[in-house]
Amino acid sequence: MSAMLESFAMLTFLVAALVAISAMGREATHPVVLFLYRSLLFAIALWCARDLHKNRSFSVSPGFLGLGTLACLLMMSFLRNPSTFEGFYLWYQFVLFAVMFVLLAAQMRSQSFDWKHRLLWLVVAIQSVYLIAALIIGRRPITAGFVNPNYFASFLLVGFSICLSMALFRTERVQRAFGLAGAVLFYYGITQAWSRGATIAALAVTAFAILRYAGRFSISRRRMATILAGLAMAGALASPALVRKFTDAGNNDPYNYMRPKIWAEAARLIAKNPVFGAGLGQFFHLSHRYAPAL
Repeated sequence: MSAMLESFAMLTFLVAALVAISAMGREATHPVVLFLYRSLLFAIALWCARDLHKNRSFSVSPGFLGLGTLACLLMMSFLRNPSTFEGFYLWYQFVLFAVMFVLLAAQMRSQSFDWKHRLLWLVVAIQSVYLIAALIIGRRPITAGFVNPNYFASFLLVGFSICLSMALFRTERVQRAFGLAGAVLFYYGITQAWSRGATIAALAVTAFAILRYAGRFSISRRRMATILAGLAMAGALASPALVRKFTDAGNNDPYNYMRPKIWAEAARLIAKNPVFGAGLGQFFHLSHRYAPAL
């Protein structure tokens, strides 16, 4: 029993540490932070693999194994056309994270609901510290140490999704109240990062959550549309700068007019190499082929 508790405590520490350092060192690009980040990914993967081996509980469905093998073959295309170092770097990053994710997901099947619930609240608490600190500093758009505010907004989407699920699907009133308050706080933070993509993603997450909630309780489509419209209106009132960025009033964002060219070039590149791709580095440098006139 004590060994099991020690295993749970170590896994909790590793996951919490990974979340905590994700925003440090300019998004884990500083050499020291990058070393810690990769070491934590390795540590989580090895710790989960160790427990799964001891419990003899690791199994993979043939379908999932086939899809994983196909994905690895597609990403191995960089060996045929290793266009840039960044292509290899991204491939290594994706494979490492995928291995850690699969092993962690397999380990979660044997964990108790209470432990998973506490881990989710711990993730929310860590992200809340970053968000509150960024709001206190007062600079807009908020970044909290991230290089790009859009990345920080994407980081906050995790906390927003957790809190929204707690607010809708938990039965305890206190937890639902905390979940609702957390979802509002994270949504406000996303709008203050002025991220269009993260804002749309937050609305999409809310729509799917409401659909799931409506499956359990009878909610009309008109009420669901009203909730989403109210959420969008609240975001617009909280961040007029985000509205200007959506509408691009004054033609201030030249990248808005570059995106169709980038998407068309990406489609042509995929059409030329539909199976094995052209090396991840090609996609990495695709957006750099267009220099916006500033």
